Amino acid sequence: MASLEKKDQLDDVMSLVMAQSGQEEEEVTDEQAAAVIAEILGGGGETSAEDLAPRKTLLPYTTKCLDQAKRAIRLAVGYDTNNQKTEALDSYEQAIGLFSESLEDEALSDKNAVRIVQSMESYLDRSIELQLSQTEDQDYTSASNVTSARQRTLTNMVKHNFNTLKRGVSLYSRAKKTGGGDDWITFILFTESLECLITALKSSNASAKSPMVSKCIDEMITKLEDIKAKNK
Repeated sequence: MASLEKKDQLDDVMSLVMAQSGQEEEEVTDEQAAAVIAEILGGGGETSAEDLAPRKTLLPYTTKCLDQAKRAIRLAVGYDTNNQKTEALDSYEQAIGLFSESLEDEALSDKNAVRIVQSMESYLDRSIELQLSQTEDQDYTSASNVTSARQRTLTNMVKHNFNTLKRGVSLYSRAKKTGGGDDWITFILFTESLECLITALKSSNASAKSPMVSKCIDEMITKLEDIKAKNK
């Protein structure tokens, strides 16, 4: 089952990341975080070469984010298995946001970051499928809110070689092929595609500077505005 594969994949990723943090897979308390900060700030004397060296252990906050993300994914998988789609979507999105924050820690190894990004891609895919499956109570405002923080997430993923241009083009093509006259399908796929292409345009990806990419972006913006106006 796909949801169980996601759980196994999460366990593999978290084992590696927690090993890097030098801690077991347990939540960091506020007291522990304060103690670490106090220890760092309490050091005096001259600055040594070791002080200037890149930090090798994860920040307590990062470890906490990863722990919370792991819990959110376990909840998402459980909800998904029980066909509780709204709850599953919320939990997947929560985990995506937490994983995104963890990618901002410079001490996260490239290997662990890449594996987290790969997992995030699968959760983004599942989020899209759950949104597309909403045949009743299609809330266009809520759907827009789901992707409101997506550019930050995608930007963090790009830093670890995630190809947002490729993903954006793929979602755009899927919308053109399967959306047809279905506003909901077109809206969900175009919204996700638009965020990917805009992120690619802001990155150093030279291919994203193509006039065709700008044309697709303009087309999707116009279409999305039309759909929102029609479905107020």
